[in-house]
Amino acid sequence: VSALTDRPAQIIDAYEASASDAIFTPDASTLITAGDDGKIGLWNLETGEALATLTGHSREIEQLAVSPDGMLLASASSDETVIVWDYKSRKQRFAQASLKNSGRMVCVSFSTDGSLVAAGDINGNLLVGDVESETWTQAKLVDGIESVAFLNNPLRVITGDRGGSVQLWELKHEPGTAPKISDIPRTRWIAHQGRVQGLAVNPRDEMIVTASRDSTVAAWSIGVSTPAWQWAQSMDFCVVSDDEMIVCDREVLLVDLRNRKLIDAILPSESGWQLIVKSRDTPRIAVASEHTIVVYDLATKHEILRQEFESQVYRLAISPDGNQLAVAWWDERMTIDVFAVPEMARRSFLARQCYALEFSPDSRRLAVGHMDDVLIFDVSGSASDSTANESDRRSPVLHLTSHDSTLTDVAFSPDGTLLATVSNDRHLMLWNADTGK
Repeated sequence: VSALTDRPAQIIDAYEASASDAIFTPDASTLITAGDDGKIGLWNLETGEALATLTGHSREIEQLAVSPDGMLLASASSDETVIVWDYKSRKQRFAQASLKNSGRMVCVSFSTDGSLVAAGDINGNLLVGDVESETWTQAKLVDGIESVAFLNNPLRVITGDRGGSVQLWELKHEPGTAPKISDIPRTRWIAHQGRVQGLAVNPRDEMIVTASRDSTVAAWSIGVSTPAWQWAQSMDFCVVSDDEMIVCDREVLLVDLRNRKLIDAILPSESGWQLIVKSRDTPRIAVASEHTIVVYDLATKHEILRQEFESQVYRLAISPDGNQLAVAWWDERMTIDVFAVPEMARRSFLARQCYALEFSPDSRRLAVGHMDDVLIFDVSGSASDSTANESDRRSPVLHLTSHDSTLTDVAFSPDGTLLATVSNDRHLMLWNADTGK
């Protein structure tokens, strides 16, 4: 693509099927491409001439990386391996798969000094290899890894996962030996409501930029859980009835489905609304922007509750009777606040990571996605009930464990006897909502 015009400077017919990645060499003389056929192509940028084709993968290549000095090339593939190539000789230098529980390798990156290479697979295995000794070490994360990058310090590597988290890992490394990965991340924050599929580090100030399947791009300072800036292009919606739907935008839009026309636009917001839910048995809706939630009555056209948050709101749920609102938001850790509507009385619960919230049909229980587990809390009674034992109220009545990755949704059956859970581990599970079995 030409930087000066809107026309391509060069068109390269590289693959019969799909091209999956393309990067430039550091001297900008060569384009390196990868395809679904497992082949790597090297192309002269001035002439479009094919310089070489590298073969070694048996399935599609997911991502490419080139070392800062341009001497090494790395490729991550769906065949569950990462290959490091010698760029000049065009030959494999070494290859590596996950040491155990291997999965599709989807991301790869070199350290800033070129001494280390890191890769991640969909089963959550983080691999870091020493280029000189061709030795590797591995750590297991809860969620599948989608992206990986090094900071300016080659002993710090960041990962983006399927659950929307970004984690910073510290390494111990002696040249010529396999590096050691810290047992726990130095810092971790929830960056997105979907997979973190892209990571980039500004070499000047180490500002981290993340891109997600949730249609947002955000920039972060290390250790700060609120983005320096965020660009979003996503909308949520819910169906009010057979004839009406509500859509989030800069306003909340009420749409006539039958006649395909706008009925009303309410609740203007400068930042735009990102989440919306409706009470099953009442005309109450709840909407959330990045830091604000509002409960609104569609029948009376009045705002019932408004609450500001210091950090990002990730999930909403409103009880079927419309009298309780659950909000998952990040306050150095994931917090679940349950508000009485309209009294504003609040009680709080903690969860490691939450993308799933659901009230039971009788509005007495709240199911919370607790990373790869499910917590069910008793939320019956008044939040301001002084006779209630607060420590008991904050403890779940059930703790369900069987999934291997972050939960993406939970749902009660209409009679409240069953709970369905869906996870990034690609499993759907049904539970007895009373016994947890």
